[in-house]
Amino acid sequence: MAIEKVLKLKIKRKAGYLYYLNPNGGVFCMPIESDRAKGRAKAEKVAETSFQREPGYLYFVDAQGDVSRSRL
Repeated sequence: MAIEKVLKLKIKRKAGYLYYLNPNGGVFCMPIESDRAKGRAKAEKVAETSFQREPGYLYFVDAQGDVSRSRL
């Protein structure tokens, strides 16, 4: 399974946070545990994105803080 970089953002990732792509554009993060389980965690926008998604790919924020994709 090949991973392909789509967009270089170089987001500085913090430990204990989940990073995800919003379908409407943008990269968001939120705590993985504690406040999220109690319903108090709010998603925080960390970057704006603008790229066209193609069907058949899974898009994600990789370890280097860039947007990558992998074929399903």
